[in-house]
Amino acid sequence: MPGVVIGHNRDIAWGFTNLGPDVTDLYVERVSDDGWQYDGKTRPLTKRDETIKVRGGDPVDITVRSTDHGPLLSDLVAVDERLKQVDLTDDGLAEQVAEVGKDDAEAAGDPWDVGVALSWTALQPHPTADALLALDLATDWTSFRAALKDFAAPGQNVVYADTQGHIGYQATGLVPIRGRGNDGRTPAAGWLPDTGWTGRFVPYDALPHVLDPESGIIATANQAVIDPRRYPPFLTDDWDQGYRSTRINEPARGRRRA
Repeated sequence: MPGVVIGHNRDIAWGFTNLGPDVTDLYVERVSDDGWQYDGKTRPLTKRDETIKVRGGDPVDITVRSTDHGPLLSDLVAVDERLKQVDLTDDGLAEQVAEVGKDDAEAAGDPWDVGVALSWTALQPHPTADALLALDLATDWTSFRAALKDFAAPGQNVVYADTQGHIGYQATGLVPIRGRGNDGRTPAAGWLPDTGWTGRFVPYDALPHVLDPESGIIATANQAVIDPRRYPPFLTDDWDQGYRSTRINEPARGRRRA
């Protein structure tokens, strides 16, 4: 990446840990060679050709097929067979993805083939690199937050300190608002219209942020940045357990009391 990703300029300093929001969904799709089913109708698959360059071997040409939800990961089975010399996927991942939903479809006598598509915010173009360059030029809390508004993926916990003695925290990233038929926890039926993303995202100002907390301490180590007991899982319901952040806070609190 161009610019300084984690560091400081003459006015402010900043650091990152992963926020870990739920920004991916798998969709079980009803597909054919050229189409996929949505809301009772057949839509054309989007196709694009790509070439994978293989070190020490011949290039491999593949066709990536996509529904409106994203690329079909189930097509990895065919790609995996042609790239045996390349560690392209985790052990058996392609085969596992290809099997998702097949048993249910066969039991129902479904005439469609079954595919699995991936929706992911990082597959959509966003000016995240521009956000980093703006962050490098920020001079205070206001310009710091303004810069990070365009930081789309991956979602981050960003801690802040400045030469005026202020400290702060800002969560970043695009977090999708899902349709009512999809809670994001299991693969969703891609042919149903109420399982897709709404096209809206959690507003930036609604993401967790704080300036100069009363405790005088800000610690991030991938732990929950909201109280999961009080708030619905609009970011994720799969937080890290928080042991590391607890350990960071213990000596920090001790020094503050001293």
